[in-house]
Amino acid sequence: MKFVILLFVTLLIFSCQKKLNANFDNEKCFNLKEEKNNYTEFKPVDQKIILHKEYPNLVFEEIKNATAFDTNYSGYTPSFSDVEQLLSPNDFQYLRKYNYQNTDYYLAQNDFGYWLIEYVSKIETPYFLGVATDKYIHIKNSEKFPLISLGKFQVECAFIRLYEQEIQLFSGPKYEAVKDNLLVKINLQTIKKDSDQDGFNDFEDSNPLYKSTKSDFTFLFEVLSSDFDFYDKTISNEEIEKARNGNKDQINLKPFIFSVYFSDCNYFKSINPVSKKTLILDKNYLGKKKFSVGNSFNYSDFSLFKKLDDDQVEIRKSHNSGSATFKCDKTNNGWKISTTQMVSI
Repeated sequence: MKFVILLFVTLLIFSCQKKLNANFDNEKCFNLKEEKNNYTEFKPVDQKIILHKEYPNLVFEEIKNATAFDTNYSGYTPSFSDVEQLLSPNDFQYLRKYNYQNTDYYLAQNDFGYWLIEYVSKIETPYFLGVATDKYIHIKNSEKFPLISLGKFQVECAFIRLYEQEIQLFSGPKYEAVKDNLLVKINLQTIKKDSDQDGFNDFEDSNPLYKSTKSDFTFLFEVLSSDFDFYDKTISNEEIEKARNGNKDQINLKPFIFSVYFSDCNYFKSINPVSKKTLILDKNYLGKKKFSVGNSFNYSDFSLFKKLDDDQVEIRKSHNSGSATFKCDKTNNGWKISTTQMVSI
């Protein structure tokens, strides 16, 4: 009952508010001047940076008779035949199976990178290894070493770098080995405690990295980051709340599938996601030595936020296949959102 009263009071406050209150500087959301995207020539990362990069909790050993780095590698590892037919409810691609102490474990990958998955009674428990599939560390799908031994996850790997970025017809990005013949080891219990300390092993919250709050702009970002049909419509708080409640069961069916955004905006980081669990990675997070984002990683961001007047803002949402620009007008009970530009790549 208290929650209902609180919600009613909050909505009442929103309905009475006529002008938008926003701290343009401190909230790190607003680009008052549109930035031009100047082309910069691609240059491979210096090998010294790759060789000296720190990976807490990852131990690398040089080995003999190692599996050679595949020069045809293009950023994703193929599955072995005995697991390629296994369907993951959370869109993981299973690479290799191993039974350790009567429990099945799988090496797997998705857009985030490599994972160790504990598989019991057809239920997945994934543990992120903190390694992207295509950036600096290439995990080889080899069976020369047991996947887990003496309580440690271990797999052959190589330090790699991208040396040709352009994707042509029937071709793709090209990689080279900076240092090959390596075995990487991670303590199994450390992995289960979130070895890279990135928060990915906490999947109970739909916005696991930040606390959700309420404001006009947070609500606007909730709409724009949702699957809700908001194009050229006025969207109310009640409609979004109804959509959020209706999506709960579907979201819980796939607890490890996320929409991913890069943003420093405090309003956006405070959203209560509507359609899908959401990871919002800011500059501080991406700068952590414990975390690496791959070159082909799919994500979205809000690349432009301009205040047009006291009740109107312009926002551009960018993603890997294009962008959309929206004019957003504050109304008494929500936002009227109009599409002003669509760009496809």
